[in-house]
Amino acid sequence: MHGKIVLLLALLVTISCSKSGSSNNGEGRAIVWPSQTGITPVIEGAVNFSLSATDDHLNVMENTMPRMPNYPQVKAKKNRMSGFVADLAGRPLAGAYIGLRTPGTVYVASSAITDQDGYYDMEIPLGGADIHAAGYTIEYGQGQAAMSLYPADGNVAVTNAEKGVVKHFVMLSYGLADPAKRASEPWSAAGYFGGSLRFDYVLYDAMWDPKGLPFGAEIVLKLSPVAGSTLYAETRSFTITRKVGNGINNFIINNIPVGIYTITASLKSGTKLRMRNTGSYVSVYPNHGLQPRSAVETAKLLFTAMDVDKRTANVNFGNWRPVNITLELP
Repeated sequence: MHGKIVLLLALLVTISCSKSGSSNNGEGRAIVWPSQTGITPVIEGAVNFSLSATDDHLNVMENTMPRMPNYPQVKAKKNRMSGFVADLAGRPLAGAYIGLRTPGTVYVASSAITDQDGYYDMEIPLGGADIHAAGYTIEYGQGQAAMSLYPADGNVAVTNAEKGVVKHFVMLSYGLADPAKRASEPWSAAGYFGGSLRFDYVLYDAMWDPKGLPFGAEIVLKLSPVAGSTLYAETRSFTITRKVGNGINNFIINNIPVGIYTITASLKSGTKLRMRNTGSYVSVYPNHGLQPRSAVETAKLLFTAMDVDKRTANVNFGNWRPVNITLELP
């Protein structure tokens, strides 16, 4: 009897270890994250941009992509996908969501949540699958925001499933997302990991639009991050000058490093402008967008997330809606 009890206890210990294999990298040893010294890029200084009356979009971080973290080693396991999820500073993210779907459907066939070491492990469905979702929910302002994750190798495909797939992910505050989206719709926020703003205005008309902006004027917008509010200590400020003329009366600013900003709006002549948060999502996200909703010259700015549920965040996808701001004379 004593021997049977010992054998049973040993079996229970073995089962327990196999269930918690994500805590030891699936290789029977504790996970040790490598040094991350010098990984987080320094995003500081002040940058100026000048737009014509026909320019309808701007990517303030241009083609800059941050360096990827150093991940622990993990061996591929047959018919399984595993790896680590971290922030840009190389800190493991517990509770991140990774979902696979069978090709040609939106059905999530397999999913996993990362453990305390940022490790996940899941079965790849028979016949193969694509990475459908990869997200992490952060506290943002007085609310939450679901962040889309970026595959560290830049590839969202799952190939050679029978041999096993190792796929690491990182949470970015800015950067280039889905290249196909940027190619087809370069103005779309979905192509960038940073926050997005859309500005609209009308031309001045003494009778019909007395609050419209004067033809030939220049709009001056300044974005300055609130100290301590950005995800990775980015301090870079942005000044955008936009000409008012016979062109397009709206423009979008994309890829602003995620954080809380102070925004100021005026004409180059010195005239202060009123900013009004408009659009269909103003009431849906009361803690995001322009704060207050209407302000002359200066306001706080929080970007508007697509959702707060990490399971809805498509992989390699800009998960911020443009904050719609109407500019007008006060």
